[in-house]
Amino acid sequence: MRANLRTHILFVLVVACGGPSPTVEQAPTGAAGGSEAPDHARGDAAFPEDPSREPLDRETVALLEGLETDIEVRVVLSPDLPAPYDAVAAEVRAALAQYAAHTERLQLAEAVIDPARPEIDGVPRRQQPVIEGSVYRVVDMFRGALIDSAHGRQVLAIDDAEVFERQLVRALRLLRHPPHAIGVVASLHREGDDPTLGLQELLGHYQVRVARLDAPIDPELRAILLVEPRGLDERAVEHLSAYLAQGGRLGLFGGGVEVRFDDPTSPAVHPGDTGLAGLLEPWGVVMGNRLVLDPRCRRVPRRTGMGMVAVEYPPGPLIPIGEAHPLHPTGGDVEWLFSAALTLTDAFQGSVWLRSSDRSTELPLVADPPFTVEPRALEEWPPGEAPGPRPLLVALEGALPLSGERTTPANTRVLIAGSGSILRPDLRPQAPLGETSSASVVSRKLVDWVAGEWPSLASD
Repeated sequence: MRANLRTHILFVLVVACGGPSPTVEQAPTGAAGGSEAPDHARGDAAFPEDPSREPLDRETVALLEGLETDIEVRVVLSPDLPAPYDAVAAEVRAALAQYAAHTERLQLAEAVIDPARPEIDGVPRRQQPVIEGSVYRVVDMFRGALIDSAHGRQVLAIDDAEVFERQLVRALRLLRHPPHAIGVVASLHREGDDPTLGLQELLGHYQVRVARLDAPIDPELRAILLVEPRGLDERAVEHLSAYLAQGGRLGLFGGGVEVRFDDPTSPAVHPGDTGLAGLLEPWGVVMGNRLVLDPRCRRVPRRTGMGMVAVEYPPGPLIPIGEAHPLHPTGGDVEWLFSAALTLTDAFQGSVWLRSSDRSTELPLVADPPFTVEPRALEEWPPGEAPGPRPLLVALEGALPLSGERTTPANTRVLIAGSGSILRPDLRPQAPLGETSSASVVSRKLVDWVAGEWPSLASD
């Protein structure tokens, strides 16, 4: 064991199904018979270091060395995992040893598992198909981890070691302090809709509150998320400006186009107006009100005389994210449904994070009759105007101009997206916190960045 590995190992004794809750006992400091074995000997066995691992990046090291609260990582892994999960588990254990070497605040623990239990503190027993040679079988196994601090808990799946590390870093950032409060202002599309859009479940360790713009905004809110706002008046814009001048942060998601699902089979798209043109213009951003159509798009089912057929869906652009992209380092495609394009002027001093493809176009919309976006063959879609890539997501950092010769503080963060679909419950993927789909990863990363929980994500 390296001299600087400070790992506190706890044993979690899990009783048989139906018994009392699992208990945690401190590992003994010596072996039976009073030998002088070091108190971390069990740590070497359960979380061995791997000298071949790449060093952690500076941001992660700074995060670990700056922890001011104890955080326990308790792995819940079945013994004798079949390939390839045994290798993933070994990588995760080695990664945790490397992380713990940088701080005394990170405590590692291992669950001793009774396979009869259906779950352990929120980590479910999973059935996994396994092929060994010519034999196919289904194996029950536990693959997860619990991240606990005095400020809350995160439950992570262990499916891929690299993905687990990235989720672990997010959990450490969030659990190092009490949950931040963020405010949501959303245009509700149906009576009875959740005014917070169900973001509490998606985002996890935040206090998600309904915010109002008809009165001064609580400066204690870490960020305000505007999801498809409509026709905000001067009073609302002034309250937003005052909030930003006091150090607030803003995420604007959509509003340039309005999608209505009065007829679920034939959604109608109207031009929208956020009322925020006066706020955005000095920053060099104009929210358009034309629908972006992109032949690089998702596929959706279309009913035909021969049954359901999957067709391309240009209002649902797929934005490829390469492995080096800060929003999703493991890569993938993000569905960016029903988006307006952003026009950037010479005053723009931010970063463009997502763009449509070179073949994308913009479709002018009229309010009456609205354009319908039911699935249809690709050649049946209108051609649109002016092919070329279009900014769909931009970020601004630093002091920004406001009305009345005011400016925001130097640590201001503003995110502007042409689409609100990634946060709308009727459009975003419904996934648990352990989900690793591109959409869920990106939506959480965006909110984390706006709230100041993530370092700068300057795009290439």
